[in-house]
Amino acid sequence: MNATNTQATYTAPSSVSQQMSVTLTCSAGSVSATAAITVTPPPAPEITSVTPTTVYCMRECFFNAFTIRGSGFKQGQTLKIDPAFDDIVLAAGTKSDEIGLLLSWGSDNWQPGVYFLQVCDPTAGCSNTATFLFLGNLNPVAVSATHAFHMDQGAGKVRGYRLDTGEKDHEFDVGQLKPGIAVDNETGFVVLTQSTNTVGVRTADGGPTGRSVDVGHRQLGAAARNGFACLSQDQGNQIVSVDLRVAPPPVNPVATGDQPHPVAMAELAGQLVCAVYNREDRQFKVLDIPSLNLRGAVSIVDAVAASALPAVRGGWHLVALSSGSAAGLTALLAHLQTPNGPVMGLVIVDISTSPITIVRTISLPDAFRIWADEAEGAVWVANTDGTVDRVSLADFSVSRHPERFSDNFLPVGFAVSSTHVWGFMDDKVERLAK
Repeated sequence: MNATNTQATYTAPSSVSQQMSVTLTCSAGSVSATAAITVTPPPAPEITSVTPTTVYCMRECFFNAFTIRGSGFKQGQTLKIDPAFDDIVLAAGTKSDEIGLLLSWGSDNWQPGVYFLQVCDPTAGCSNTATFLFLGNLNPVAVSATHAFHMDQGAGKVRGYRLDTGEKDHEFDVGQLKPGIAVDNETGFVVLTQSTNTVGVRTADGGPTGRSVDVGHRQLGAAARNGFACLSQDQGNQIVSVDLRVAPPPVNPVATGDQPHPVAMAELAGQLVCAVYNREDRQFKVLDIPSLNLRGAVSIVDAVAASALPAVRGGWHLVALSSGSAAGLTALLAHLQTPNGPVMGLVIVDISTSPITIVRTISLPDAFRIWADEAEGAVWVANTDGTVDRVSLADFSVSRHPERFSDNFLPVGFAVSSTHVWGFMDDKVERLAK
């Protein structure tokens, strides 16, 4: 209440909408007024929807268009976007039911995870909280026999977590916005794709190896196995084989199609191979390593080409299995065409046959990360709602894990060990018992 010698002002709750009798009591006694003017505060703004609800980015990405719909929006209010963005004051001409904005992610604010939106009015207060998901691009986690290596792309650090305890026992700087990471089982080296033409190769504790080498183009996806690395170069339309056992390492590039994106390595009857999916021409190819002779190819006709998904710019993931009951199978996570529009799904491809063959497609609308489990002959799937699915490659059944990750924790880094399902976001880690 505000008071002067001649007037007292009290703003009533919005539920009060008519005149009423009031009594004002002060040190001099009580004074009654037969009528009081009630002032109903304006309602707080309300957010009813945010589109898009999910955003991928290949590398740095600029001017992503968002639409916030609701009511009560106006000039002078503040739009809060947490984390990674400064407050935005709504300008003249703001519509009462819609806000359009452009958001960019780069080296100063790259932070995949859950984002929170509020519109705040200086008088009426803040709206409800709405969310959207920034998913980054490739899975920023690789696993050795003892550790999970999570690459925090915004901070420019690789953090090593023990698989038996979940404890972080070391970290090292690698520079920001490295898009891909892999760990070689033979040398133990950590392979990092970069925004330059030089691939980064570190020891498990971050030390130099003498294996970092110019491969002709900036790289995107990375896989490593048995002393070799396989890298995709979407801007050069080729993949590269790198022999990690030699310093400096021999490099072997080959053209493979339009915009190669995710890669995965496997061993088939003693032959090391690299599988790659081209996000634009939708070709799935398998090449021998290190020769890069083409072993087989198949067109994923159900997949949607990248150019038909201009607002997506990500979401393609690939895993391969070399041993166990599902040896020779690969799983591609991609946007699949349906009568109702693109939906995320798995494409299972058998690369042990000649010709290689598509075995099954499985719709998984909320999927955004996958991991191969060779011991169980399965593919694990992280969903955008914090749940986890297990896809058996024996009968292609999908089962939901009984637990889920915490609210507002999005496993943008995802891995599976013999005992746990792991999720990583920023400098936080959660695990679910298998």
